[in-house]
Amino acid sequence: MKKGFTLLEVMICTSIIAIVAAISTPVLLTAKYKANVSSSTSRLRQLQISVKLYQSEMDGDGNYGSLYEMGLPDMVHIYSTRSELGNAFWHSPCGWNSQVYSSPNELSYVYRPDESDDFANYATRYQENIWLFADYACDDTGSPPSSKYMPHHALGVLLSGQLVNKRAAGDMFADSWWSKPVLANSNDPFGGN
Repeated sequence: MKKGFTLLEVMICTSIIAIVAAISTPVLLTAKYKANVSSSTSRLRQLQISVKLYQSEMDGDGNYGSLYEMGLPDMVHIYSTRSELGNAFWHSPCGWNSQVYSSPNELSYVYRPDESDDFANYATRYQENIWLFADYACDDTGSPPSSKYMPHHALGVLLSGQLVNKRAAGDMFADSWWSKPVLANSNDPFGGN
């Protein structure tokens, strides 16, 4: 009765293991990526709910416009919320996108209303379709978000609570990349598009 394995048997076992690993690795990486996206969308939803709760406590006049008119928190309140929730909550499960953030320690979720001075015009135009928070870290292309011709993948949440899981070319920093066009009606001073 022989003991041990022949060289042929060892090579066959090794090749089978290599084939199984080659097949399963992409599947496992895809599953991990989808789990990270799911976790990020859950956090985005929680952030949107927190902003809605804040909005219900403020004396906004209900109009779309400035932060004050809409009863939305400014960056001071966002930083306060961040400290209460903990910094880990503000980092995307998708990891660190070096094309967007210079350091892994930077916060991944971007709060749109504090990003630029034209927020009132943006809010008036898109109303419930304005985006509140965005996660750029899930962009798997390795290209800068401002690249208009590269495909991007980003997550966001609108004021209405709608989650945006979008894959499209264009400048992700642009308002139109995130928001649905407003249909032309009497309430749209810009006439829709």
